[in-house]
Amino acid sequence: MNESLQEVFVRDGVVLLSGLFEGDYINRLSSALEFARDNPSPMARETKDSEGNTIFFTDFFTYKKNLIIRSILQDRDFTDLIAQVSGANELRLFHDHILIKTGDAPETPWHQDRPYYLVDGPISFSVWMTPDFVPVSESLAFIRGSHALNREFAPVSFEDGGVIGNNASFEQLTSTEIELMSRAGVLTFSLQPGDGLMFDNRIIHKAMRGNVQANRRALSIRFVGEGAFLTEKVVNPTPPFHRMGLRVIEGQPLPAAWFPRVDSI
Repeated sequence: MNESLQEVFVRDGVVLLSGLFEGDYINRLSSALEFARDNPSPMARETKDSEGNTIFFTDFFTYKKNLIIRSILQDRDFTDLIAQVSGANELRLFHDHILIKTGDAPETPWHQDRPYYLVDGPISFSVWMTPDFVPVSESLAFIRGSHALNREFAPVSFEDGGVIGNNASFEQLTSTEIELMSRAGVLTFSLQPGDGLMFDNRIIHKAMRGNVQANRRALSIRFVGEGAFLTEKVVNPTPPFHRMGLRVIEGQPLPAAWFPRVDSI
Protein backbone atom coordinates (compact mmCIF):
# COMPACT_ATOMS: atom_id res chain seq x y z
CA MET A 1 0.00 0.00 0.00
CA ASN A 2 1.43 3.37 -1.04
CA GLU A 3 1.78 6.01 1.64
CA SER A 4 -0.10 9.27 1.19
CA LEU A 5 1.76 12.56 0.92
CA GLN A 6 0.37 13.49 4.32
CA GLU A 7 1.65 10.27 5.93
CA VAL A 8 5.15 10.91 4.55
CA PHE A 9 5.06 14.55 5.67
CA VAL A 10 3.98 13.64 9.21
CA ARG A 11 6.57 10.85 9.53
CA ASP A 12 9.60 12.44 7.85
CA GLY A 13 8.90 16.17 8.23
CA VAL A 14 9.45 16.67 4.48
CA VAL A 15 7.77 15.45 1.30
CA LEU A 16 8.47 15.90 -2.40
CA LEU A 17 5.58 17.41 -4.37
CA SER A 18 6.42 16.20 -7.88
CA GLY A 19 4.94 18.27 -10.70
CA LEU A 20 3.53 20.87 -8.35
CA PHE A 21 3.56 23.32 -11.27
CA GLU A 22 3.45 22.37 -14.93
CA GLY A 23 3.59 23.97 -18.36
CA ASP A 24 3.14 27.74 -18.44
CA TYR A 25 2.87 27.77 -14.65
CA ILE A 26 6.60 27.04 -14.50
CA ASN A 27 7.26 30.10 -16.67
CA ARG A 28 5.08 32.17 -14.33
CA LEU A 29 7.09 31.00 -11.35
CA SER A 30 10.31 31.94 -13.17
CA SER A 31 8.88 35.38 -13.96
CA ALA A 32 7.89 35.88 -10.33
CA LEU A 33 11.46 35.25 -9.20
CA GLU A 34 12.97 37.51 -11.87
CA PHE A 35 10.52 40.28 -10.93
CA ALA A 36 11.58 39.94 -7.30
CA ARG A 37 15.26 40.18 -8.20
CA ASP A 38 14.67 43.24 -10.43
CA ASN A 39 12.44 44.97 -7.87
CA PRO A 40 14.01 44.31 -4.47
CA SER A 41 12.27 45.37 -1.29
CA PRO A 42 14.03 47.09 1.65
CA MET A 43 14.44 43.62 3.20
CA ALA A 44 16.42 42.23 0.23
CA ARG A 45 19.95 41.01 0.93
CA GLU A 46 22.83 40.17 -1.37
CA THR A 47 25.96 38.11 -0.80
CA LYS A 48 28.78 39.03 -3.19
CA ASP A 49 31.95 37.25 -4.23
CA SER A 50 35.45 38.75 -4.17
CA GLU A 51 34.84 40.40 -7.54
CA GLY A 52 31.63 42.07 -6.44
CA ASN A 53 29.24 39.72 -8.23
CA THR A 54 26.00 38.83 -6.46
CA ILE A 55 26.01 35.10 -5.71
CA PHE A 56 23.08 34.87 -3.29
CA PHE A 57 20.00 37.09 -3.40
CA THR A 58 17.19 36.85 -0.86
CA ASP A 59 14.06 38.87 -0.24
CA PHE A 60 10.98 38.55 1.94
CA PHE A 61 7.29 39.44 2.09
CA THR A 62 6.99 40.46 -1.57
CA TYR A 63 3.57 39.06 -2.49
CA LYS A 64 1.76 42.39 -2.12
CA LYS A 65 3.65 43.89 -5.06
CA ASN A 66 4.55 40.68 -6.89
CA LEU A 67 1.26 39.86 -8.59
CA ILE A 68 2.48 36.48 -9.83
CA ILE A 69 3.24 35.27 -6.30
CA ARG A 70 -0.14 36.63 -5.29
CA SER A 71 -1.77 34.59 -8.07
CA ILE A 72 -0.03 31.45 -6.78
CA LEU A 73 -1.50 32.09 -3.34
CA GLN A 74 -4.93 32.51 -4.96
CA ASP A 75 -4.68 29.19 -6.78
CA ARG A 76 -7.06 26.94 -4.89
CA ASP A 77 -5.64 23.74 -6.41
CA PHE A 78 -2.29 24.67 -4.86
CA THR A 79 -3.55 25.83 -1.47
CA ASP A 80 -6.06 22.95 -1.15
CA LEU A 81 -3.27 20.44 -1.82
CA ILE A 82 -0.87 21.79 0.78
CA ALA A 83 -3.66 22.21 3.32
CA GLN A 84 -4.55 18.55 2.82
CA VAL A 85 -0.94 17.39 3.14
CA SER A 86 -0.35 19.52 6.26
CA GLY A 87 -3.64 18.58 7.87
CA ALA A 88 -4.63 22.23 8.28
CA ASN A 89 -8.29 23.19 8.31
CA GLU A 90 -7.47 26.91 8.32
CA LEU A 91 -4.41 27.90 6.31
CA ARG A 92 -2.73 31.27 6.87
CA LEU A 93 0.13 32.93 5.03
CA PHE A 94 3.23 33.71 7.10
CA HIS A 95 5.43 35.14 4.34
CA ASP A 96 7.10 34.46 1.01
CA HIS A 97 10.86 34.16 0.61
CA ILE A 98 12.93 34.57 -2.56
CA LEU A 99 16.22 32.59 -2.77
CA ILE A 100 18.44 32.89 -5.85
CA LYS A 101 21.91 31.35 -5.92
CA THR A 102 24.46 31.80 -8.71
CA GLY A 103 28.19 31.30 -9.20
CA ASP A 104 30.11 30.32 -6.08
CA ALA A 105 27.19 30.76 -3.72
CA PRO A 106 27.95 29.36 -0.26
CA GLU A 107 26.42 26.29 1.35
CA THR A 108 23.76 27.03 3.94
CA PRO A 109 24.63 25.40 7.30
CA TRP A 110 22.44 22.94 9.17
CA HIS A 111 19.65 24.85 10.91
CA GLN A 112 16.07 24.79 12.09
CA ASP A 113 13.72 27.51 10.81
CA ARG A 114 11.44 27.89 13.84
CA PRO A 115 13.84 29.95 16.04
CA TYR A 116 14.11 32.58 13.28
CA TYR A 117 10.33 33.07 13.29
CA LEU A 118 8.08 35.07 15.59
CA VAL A 119 5.26 32.60 15.02
CA ASP A 120 4.81 29.09 16.36
CA GLY A 121 2.12 26.46 16.37
CA PRO A 122 1.29 22.81 15.72
CA ILE A 123 1.11 23.33 11.93
CA SER A 124 3.94 25.44 10.54
CA PHE A 125 5.66 24.63 7.27
CA SER A 126 7.30 25.86 4.07
CA VAL A 127 6.68 25.02 0.43
CA TRP A 128 9.97 25.43 -1.48
CA MET A 129 9.42 25.43 -5.25
CA THR A 130 11.68 25.94 -8.24
CA PRO A 131 11.40 26.56 -12.00
CA ASP A 132 14.88 25.05 -12.49
CA PHE A 133 16.41 21.61 -12.54
CA VAL A 134 18.12 21.25 -9.18
CA PRO A 135 20.55 18.32 -8.82
CA VAL A 136 21.04 16.74 -5.44
CA SER A 137 24.39 18.53 -5.07
CA GLU A 138 22.62 21.93 -5.15
CA SER A 139 19.44 20.90 -3.36
CA LEU A 140 18.29 20.66 0.25
CA ALA A 141 19.13 17.96 2.79
CA PHE A 142 16.88 17.08 5.74
CA ILE A 143 17.44 15.01 8.87
CA ARG A 144 14.55 12.62 8.75
CA GLY A 145 12.07 12.95 11.61
CA SER A 146 14.00 15.71 13.40
CA HIS A 147 10.88 17.89 13.40
CA ALA A 148 9.29 15.53 15.92
CA LEU A 149 12.06 15.59 18.53
CA ASN A 150 10.44 18.45 20.49
CA ARG A 151 13.76 20.31 20.56
CA GLU A 152 14.65 23.84 19.47
CA PHE A 153 18.14 24.88 18.42
CA ALA A 154 19.83 28.27 18.40
CA PRO A 155 19.77 29.92 14.97
CA VAL A 156 23.04 30.28 13.10
CA SER A 157 24.46 32.79 10.65
CA PHE A 158 24.21 31.79 7.00
CA GLU A 159 27.47 33.66 6.44
CA ASP A 160 29.81 31.79 8.80
CA GLY A 161 27.67 29.23 10.64
CA GLY A 162 28.19 30.92 14.02
CA VAL A 163 25.43 30.98 16.63
CA ILE A 164 23.24 34.10 16.54
CA GLY A 165 22.21 35.69 19.82
CA ASN A 166 22.37 34.34 23.35
CA ASN A 167 19.00 32.79 24.12
CA ALA A 168 19.36 30.17 26.83
CA SER A 169 16.06 28.54 25.85
CA PHE A 170 17.65 27.19 22.66
CA GLU A 171 20.03 24.23 22.51
CA GLN A 172 23.30 24.38 20.59
CA LEU A 173 23.22 22.55 17.27
CA THR A 174 26.67 20.98 17.48
CA SER A 175 28.34 18.62 15.01
CA THR A 176 27.86 15.86 17.57
CA GLU A 177 24.12 16.52 17.69
CA ILE A 178 23.97 16.50 13.89
CA GLU A 179 25.79 13.17 13.76
CA LEU A 180 23.49 11.59 16.36
CA MET A 181 20.28 12.84 14.73
CA SER A 182 21.48 11.87 11.26
CA ARG A 183 21.44 8.21 12.24
CA ALA A 184 17.70 8.35 11.53
CA GLY A 185 18.59 9.14 7.92
CA VAL A 186 19.36 12.19 5.79
CA LEU A 187 16.91 12.82 2.95
CA THR A 188 18.04 14.53 -0.25
CA PHE A 189 16.14 15.32 -3.42
CA SER A 190 16.74 16.01 -7.08
CA LEU A 191 14.09 18.41 -8.39
CA GLN A 192 12.71 18.91 -11.87
CA PRO A 193 11.31 22.30 -12.98
CA GLY A 194 7.96 22.77 -11.25
CA ASP A 195 8.68 20.41 -8.35
CA GLY A 196 8.30 21.49 -4.75
CA LEU A 197 9.48 20.43 -1.31
CA MET A 198 7.12 20.82 1.62
CA PHE A 199 8.77 20.70 5.03
CA ASP A 200 7.96 21.29 8.67
CA ASN A 201 9.58 24.43 10.09
CA ARG A 202 11.12 22.39 12.93
CA ILE A 203 13.03 19.96 10.74
CA ILE A 204 16.84 20.26 10.71
CA HIS A 205 18.01 20.97 7.17
CA LYS A 206 20.61 22.67 5.02
CA ALA A 207 21.20 23.79 1.43
CA MET A 208 24.04 21.87 -0.19
CA ARG A 209 26.74 23.10 -2.55
CA GLY A 210 28.34 21.12 -5.37
CA ASN A 211 31.46 21.61 -7.44
CA VAL A 212 29.72 23.33 -10.37
CA GLN A 213 28.57 26.93 -10.62
CA ALA A 214 25.26 27.34 -8.82
CA ASN A 215 22.18 28.33 -10.81
CA ARG A 216 19.25 27.80 -8.51
CA ARG A 217 16.15 29.91 -8.13
CA ALA A 218 13.49 29.15 -5.57
CA LEU A 219 10.37 30.60 -4.04
CA SER A 220 9.62 29.42 -0.53
CA ILE A 221 6.22 30.26 0.92
CA ARG A 222 5.71 29.76 4.66
CA PHE A 223 2.30 28.84 6.05
CA VAL A 224 0.71 28.16 9.43
CA GLY A 225 -2.48 26.36 10.39
CA GLU A 226 -4.97 26.65 13.19
CA GLY A 227 -3.53 27.11 16.67
CA ALA A 228 -0.67 29.32 15.49
CA PHE A 229 0.41 32.12 17.83
CA LEU A 230 2.95 34.92 18.22
CA THR A 231 6.08 34.14 20.20
CA GLU A 232 8.91 36.10 21.75
CA LYS A 233 11.04 32.95 21.73
CA VAL A 234 12.99 34.05 18.67
CA VAL A 235 16.35 35.54 17.70
CA ASN A 236 16.58 38.28 15.04
CA PRO A 237 13.09 37.59 13.61
CA THR A 238 12.87 36.94 9.88
CA PRO A 239 11.06 38.77 8.40
CA PRO A 240 11.40 41.58 10.99
CA PHE A 241 7.67 42.20 11.38
CA HIS A 242 8.30 43.49 14.90
CA ARG A 243 10.16 46.44 13.32
CA MET A 244 7.33 47.06 10.88
CA GLY A 245 4.66 47.72 13.47
CA LEU A 246 3.58 44.26 14.60
CA ARG A 247 3.23 44.09 18.36
CA VAL A 248 4.43 40.68 19.53
CA ILE A 249 2.94 39.32 22.74
CA GLU A 250 3.75 35.77 23.72
CA GLY A 251 0.90 33.37 23.01
CA GLN A 252 -1.36 35.87 21.26
CA PRO A 253 -3.31 34.68 18.18
CA LEU A 254 -2.03 35.84 14.80
CA PRO A 255 -3.63 39.11 13.63
CA ALA A 256 -5.32 38.64 10.26
CA ALA A 257 -3.95 41.93 8.93
CA TRP A 258 -0.44 40.47 9.07
CA PHE A 259 -1.20 36.79 8.56
CA PRO A 260 -4.22 36.50 6.25
CA ARG A 261 -6.18 33.36 5.56
CA VAL A 262 -5.23 32.17 2.11
CA ASP A 263 -8.86 32.18 1.02
CA SER A 264 -8.97 35.95 1.67
CA ILE A 265 -5.85 36.90 -0.33
